[in-house]
Amino acid sequence: MAAALARHVRQGRDLRLAVVDWFAEAGLPQPGRPMVPEPPPAAVHAALMWMSATCPIRKLIGQAREARTEPDVDAFYRVAGNAFDNEPVAPIAFDVTDMRAAILARRDLGEDLPSRSSGRQAVVQLIAAAGLGVDEIGADAFIEALATLFPVLPLEDLRSALGDCELSGQMDTLLKQLAAFGVPPVMQAAGIGELRRARTVLYQLSGVAAFYRGYALLMPDTAGLAALRARVDELGAGHLLMMVTGWSLTRRTRDFVAGLDACMQPWAVRLNEELMKQIMDGPPLLGGPDGALTAEKFMNDWLATIKSLAPAER
Repeated sequence: MAAALARHVRQGRDLRLAVVDWFAEAGLPQPGRPMVPEPPPAAVHAALMWMSATCPIRKLIGQAREARTEPDVDAFYRVAGNAFDNEPVAPIAFDVTDMRAAILARRDLGEDLPSRSSGRQAVVQLIAAAGLGVDEIGADAFIEALATLFPVLPLEDLRSALGDCELSGQMDTLLKQLAAFGVPPVMQAAGIGELRRARTVLYQLSGVAAFYRGYALLMPDTAGLAALRARVDELGAGHLLMMVTGWSLTRRTRDFVAGLDACMQPWAVRLNEELMKQIMDGPPLLGGPDGALTAEKFMNDWLATIKSLAPAER
């Protein structure tokens, strides 16, 4: 336990962050090493509650909801505008088939992806919508912010819904409910067993998301991977996978907590059950019917495809 904790502690870092990172590490397969022991449940719960309560986005939403005057609103935008200077705000969803085709065609993707500044602005707009209401920023700005961060959403359908006064009011109410300041009740009431189950769901969904993203990055296709990708698309879950499992790319403590919270929701549990069933009942993901596609051959084929696209002078 001392060794596990020491891997995540450094001078000046809050010990609660180290406990969350330790909890994230515990239970993962450790080839050639003993399993990492679980941290004390009380310490895990206290650390997660502290992180949820001190989430910068949650605090900004709280500030927006408390704004009563124009100067208050201006102050919110001032703070929010500076809050994400060092945050890796980036698109979290994209069409994997289109991305793969673009890379194979050697097409520059720079113009297709939002800039860091537009990503930060979109996050601020969504926080303002959640804290102040959609009417504060306007339906068009709300749609534009969603399009920047979630390019695969059916935005025309949402635009039509927001044009309806009744649905617009429902959207505004929903955003305010989601923006409730404080600790998420589901995590607050969860026992250690529920938190560990949510962690497993996050690990498993992250694995599926890695295969799903990998297709865009020229990962070799197999019957099993194609069937899994088709099931994800059939469920309309591609962008959700990328959103929930952002931690698997960033390895940031706060992203893990956000993913853990999402994976405690019933929809995430059901999605994971569907995808695990596909993996168990469908074709093998890598091996193939004759077992000829070893992990080594899979990686060699992947690297060969990438190298074949490199300019000759490089």
